[in-house]
Amino acid sequence: MKNNNRILTESQKKQIIQDKEKAILESFASTFNKIKRIDENKINEEASGGIVGLDILNHEPFVNLPETRDEVDWSNRGKAVLPSLKDGDVSMSILEKETVKQWITAFTDEYKEEPSFELNPEGPGHEKVKVLNQSFNDWQSRYIDMKASELKKFSSKD
Repeated sequence: MKNNNRILTESQKKQIIQDKEKAILESFASTFNKIKRIDENKINEEASGGIVGLDILNHEPFVNLPETRDEVDWSNRGKAVLPSLKDGDVSMSILEKETVKQWITAFTDEYKEEPSFELNPEGPGHEKVKVLNQSFNDWQSRYIDMKASELKKFSSKD
């Protein structure tokens, strides 16, 4: 084995090999620990029932939103949505973090608990953010059923 055009002794060769093995192991350990932390964060989110309350602001697509409406770039708006708290079959576009905070406050006032979220970045627009709270889901189902019942009254099939 040559190093910079000089001949190495056996002990020098062994030292170089040990140093390289050590660097490889340290790199592997570092990568493994990063993966482990990601998995632990995911497990913690699942165990807690998802992403809770204002922590949603630390996740895509909310993390990149401007703080206030005044800071919104109207030619390049984000694509964040949350379900409406007034119309159970509608999602509302979120343009800034201020609206998310107001939504969470209104949710907490209405349902007496913080919202828990599940993110589905690959889903269609209205399914990217799912609220996991049973009380909200029950209200949403009742709202949709009531609306469907009212619309049936005007059906032309009778």
